[in-house]
Amino acid sequence: ALKARGLTMNRRGEGNIAIAQINPKAGDVEYNATKAMKYIISAEKVGVDTIIFPELALMGYQILDTIDRHPIIVKENLKWLKAIAKRTGKTNVIIGFVEPRIGETVGRAYYNSVAILGQGKIKGVVRKSLLPTYSEFSDYRYLEPSPVVGVQSPITLGKFGKEKIDNGDKLAE
Repeated sequence: ALKARGLTMNRRGEGNIAIAQINPKAGDVEYNATKAMKYIISAEKVGVDTIIFPELALMGYQILDTIDRHPIIVKENLKWLKAIAKRTGKTNVIIGFVEPRIGETVGRAYYNSVAILGQGKIKGVVRKSLLPTYSEFSDYRYLEPSPVVGVQSPITLGKFGKEKIDNGDKLAE
């Protein structure tokens, strides 16, 4: 077993999971991404198999109309997502980001997504399908619900629509 901050962990490959509550700053993508990378490096050192970050960790939550007024932030969040993916090793990373719906003319312009990263690449993307519409949550005003539940191929990043739904055959490649 490995020791990490006084905790005993199993060896890599035996299901070590870390949850990283990083308290992202809304709109400060570089800060959030840099903080996430520090956690990923630490997780890699101690043999964590998977590290999980919060919903919209790169953008920060709540997004409100920030993504519509400042679309450059969405581009930055994608840039940092790809940079984080390149820095991953044996530790898988699940991290939330805002995904643009490039080329889509119907519906809202973005998805609330999580990327599965590891071994230097984006391994898959999951888009949120059930968006809250109550109380202080305004996700449904700015984000499109996914037409499908489950992991989709990384080739659909930014280009996902009903015609691109992957039932698992592309993920096995």
